[in-house]
Amino acid sequence: MAAKKKVLHPRPILEPGARVVGIDLSLNSTGVAVIGPDGTFEHVGTVLGTAPHAGDLVKLYARLDALLDGIEALVGGFRTSDLVVIEKALSHHSGPYGEILANWHNVAGSLTRRGITVIPIAPGTRAVYGSGGGKSDKSQVVLQVERRFPTARVANNDEADAVVLAAIGRHLAGCSIEPAPLPATHLSVDKLFEAQ
Repeated sequence: MAAKKKVLHPRPILEPGARVVGIDLSLNSTGVAVIGPDGTFEHVGTVLGTAPHAGDLVKLYARLDALLDGIEALVGGFRTSDLVVIEKALSHHSGPYGEILANWHNVAGSLTRRGITVIPIAPGTRAVYGSGGGKSDKSQVVLQVERRFPTARVANNDEADAVVLAAIGRHLAGCSIEPAPLPATHLSVDKLFEAQ
């Protein structure tokens, strides 16, 4: 039997004036980072979630919509030229998985329906790009982000993860913002995309 051929994703292309938005999505504390067309950080911040809904679907969707509205406000409004890199929602998360998945699909679906390119990145891939190890402690990623991207001025690990996701987007589009070439250990993300 022939080996299954790995399908590679096409690399994103940044249009002139495009921003790259990294989103570390959470029901409680979502990190957001925006890299402007010139490669500088325009916004880095956190969107806090509202109280859990206690099984009330109306309150659940109000919570999810409030998160999306908060992300949109922090970004300054999404544009169709934006490239959004968002951490994948995976089944190993603890907590209310149905709500986590609904939140992910609410944000990613809304952006995709508006014609915005959305690239989902696995948490392990984000961690490897951020610190060189897929099992890296959140504090290690924060330290690496503070060292590599001091102008991002991150306040917590959610913002650090969002900065890494935005940096991955720039890297995949061929316009890295890295201050120095990264070691090969950080670049496992390249295996998922077509060669440049």
